[in-house]
Amino acid sequence: MDWFSDALSSISTGNGGSGRGGGRSRGRGRGRGRGGAGRGGFSHTRGNGRGAYGYQSGPPRSADPRQHLSASEMPAPSSAHLDVSTKESNTVTPDQAAALEPLILVFSLNHTLVSRSAASAQASRDPVKRPYLSTFLSYLVSASEDSDVGIKSARRKLKTVVFTGTRAHNVLLILKSIDLATRARTTRFGEPYQVDAVEGDLLDLDLSGEDMDLGADYHNKVHTLKDLGRVWFKFGIKEERGAERTELSAQPYSLLPIKTFEPNAQSGGRNDDELLAMITQIDGLCRETNVASFIRNGGLGQVAGSESGQGGTSSAWTSAGSPADAHTRLVEQGKRICETLGIPVRATYDHNWRKAIGCAFEKVEGPPPRIRAHRWSRFRGHAQEDSEDSGEDCVEDYDDISD
Repeated sequence: MDWFSDALSSISTGNGGSGRGGGRSRGRGRGRGRGGAGRGGFSHTRGNGRGAYGYQSGPPRSADPRQHLSASEMPAPSSAHLDVSTKESNTVTPDQAAALEPLILVFSLNHTLVSRSAASAQASRDPVKRPYLSTFLSYLVSASEDSDVGIKSARRKLKTVVFTGTRAHNVLLILKSIDLATRARTTRFGEPYQVDAVEGDLLDLDLSGEDMDLGADYHNKVHTLKDLGRVWFKFGIKEERGAERTELSAQPYSLLPIKTFEPNAQSGGRNDDELLAMITQIDGLCRETNVASFIRNGGLGQVAGSESGQGGTSSAWTSAGSPADAHTRLVEQGKRICETLGIPVRATYDHNWRKAIGCAFEKVEGPPPRIRAHRWSRFRGHAQEDSEDSGEDCVEDYDDISD
């Protein structure tokens, strides 16, 4: 399983864990290292067991797959997170949900929304998109705080966050490929990518490998433990409130699981409809006042009933029979929610999805800044490794990032 972090990949709407915790990472070549210590809840991204070769100065490293962290190596949930999860969650009406604080959705990229065919910047430019990705993104963006499109009735707002171990410039390449950033979007030389709505970015926040305090492990293949405290700090949210509003895979009661996207599997990923099921789950969580409590009390073991969630009239959470039956009902409900919101339901990726929901790119005045080619010449023929939050070994190719 791959996990959505803090609200996708683990959807977290809740009072995030307070207290301090240390994040441990197991690297190859340098053995074990510690990184990412900080306050708040943590999330662990699981590796896919594949190795990749990269070039850098120093002794060569083994291509053996990374080992998973054991349960004993994972940081324990904070007392604040556990306390919040024991408090009651109330299911509210759509009108009441619209008055709640925005639900914070934190998710990873690789093997969750997309899959890179190779560990390179070139692959970041054109990753394989998960089926129904443009439908899913349309659903998220149309409920963003700055959006007034999509639904004419009451709807809770969403804050969308990417939290990944991938380096910032490769994150930007992926975001451009799925139209969360404009194709002309760039950064000044040596500066990491940061979300800027004026530039046409649709995310609320991006945290990449540069934000994880990995130290020497920044250049190693390591498991990453993500500290939700960083997300809350960026948004100015107190830790006690963060857990009620955020989902992340390292917090046991802020976790929304999703199957790993593997387009090279036997089915080729063609029958993958996980994102439609995810829409139904997010829609239901939007009507909960305490997501951590809802999840702890088995909310994700239920599925939406026949009527739409916050995008429609009501949401009936009922028991569902077999897992296959439950998944089918989630998928069908997701389709109905999108139809209610006027969002096209397409398995194939639609590069015009922003235009369809009224968020087309604004024309940027003047040419984008250019990176002088000779600044990269000293890196020619070399690549460095890039730790992806889903666990894949990603290699950045400096010759490929001068767009």
